[in-house]
Amino acid sequence: MPQSSVQRGRQTGMVMVESLLALPVIVLFACLWVQIVWLFWAGQTLAVGSSYALRAGVLHQGERQAIERTLAAAMATIDPTTLANLDFDFSKAPKPADFQKTHVIAAARQQLHVKVAGRIAIRHATPAQFKKFGEQRRIHGEWRWVIPNDHLDARAQTIERSEQQDWLAAQQLEIEVWWCFPLQVPLAAQVLAAWSEWQLSAAQQFCRTRTAMTDTPYWVLTHHIRGPMLSDLVGPPVTDLF
Repeated sequence: MPQSSVQRGRQTGMVMVESLLALPVIVLFACLWVQIVWLFWAGQTLAVGSSYALRAGVLHQGERQAIERTLAAAMATIDPTTLANLDFDFSKAPKPADFQKTHVIAAARQQLHVKVAGRIAIRHATPAQFKKFGEQRRIHGEWRWVIPNDHLDARAQTIERSEQQDWLAAQQLEIEVWWCFPLQVPLAAQVLAAWSEWQLSAAQQFCRTRTAMTDTPYWVLTHHIRGPMLSDLVGPPVTDLF
């Protein structure tokens, strides 16, 4: 009996030692799981937000401000401090105006984020296509090149068959988004930041420079989308193309 008690004590001690050795690995995997799920959610949000941003662009003459505002409003939903800005009163339900106010604050924060740690490349008609298919209009006191989007069937008949593919390409709006997402889960942030050092993509290198600027570890999220214009495409000033 004394020997069996000693053996049980030894076994218990070994189990405790093994548990203590495995605990850091378990905690690390748990943190990585939380961070990866968070990244997946952010990536899906970016994809949906980019589609809304593209729609804002095709409806608002390819305007960059409309695209950035729409994307920032969509990405505000992944801001973890959004709910923290709510002043909860447990005696009554939060008002819709409270949620609206916090979302406006979060959207403004994301607009600042895209200026510092984001990149939105907007591609549309080239200067040559503006000169070939566009017309000059006075907009806000300035003469600009504009590719009209009205009566497309009638306009297509006035364009030579050899140039119709080029004309259709000039009616497309394309955006590519690089979004540097901050890694905020302890342990996982350090592991993924070290892993990102081995990635040589231009987008990840872009976020790496932002990490050096802000001292915040980032993981890059990218999305690329294109679609046809649903409004006139306003281009550069007339003087810029001469």
